[in-house]
Parts: sequence; C-alpha cells; structure tokens
Amino acid sequence: MLSYTLAPQTIGSGERLNQGFDLSQEIPWPGTLALRAAAARSEAEAAGLALTDLRLAIATAATAGFAEWYYVHRAVATNAASRDLLIELRNVTETKSGEVHGHV
Repeated sequence: MLSYTLAPQTIGSGERLNQGFDLSQEIPWPGTLALRAAAARSEAEAAGLALTDLRLAIATAATAGFAEWYYVHRAVATNAASRDLLIELRNVTETKSGEVHGHV
C-alpha cells in the first residue's frame, strides 16, 4: 500500500513543508492463508455437490416424465384394443340376435 501524508500546518508557513510517503504490505496472521484456502476448497466442494444434486433431480424428473408418457400411451393403446374388441363383440351379438329372431 502506498500512502502520502502532509502536515497542513506547514503549508504557507515559510518553513519546510512536512510531508511523507509510506509503502507497506499487509502480512496475514499466521494460518490465515491456509484457512482461506481451506474455506475456498470447501466452497468449491459444496458447489460441486450442489451440481451433482441438481443433475440427479433433473434425471429423476426426466425418468418420471418418460414413465408417465409411456403409461399414458400404453393406456391409450389398451383402450383402443378394448374398444375394438367391444365393437367386434357387439357385431357378433347383433348377428347372433338377428339369427335367433329370424328363426322364431
């Protein structure tokens, strides 16, 4: 850090201007850098785990969506097959009913 100081009382007094420059560097307390590094590693690990959780949630939602889509489409196909069988049964019943009434 670079700083400049000036003593305001010396300005315009005819005396020598009292000023100074300081150069300093902050030295962290022993162990501080290691703790900061550990905290950064922990935050990175937490972010990685959050990403893994998000991926699992997306995969679960996609799987559930596909399962629901498959169920609905199978239900529609089963319904169509059942409808076709009922129509065939109705036609057979009507044909048999006509034959019975025709002989009476």
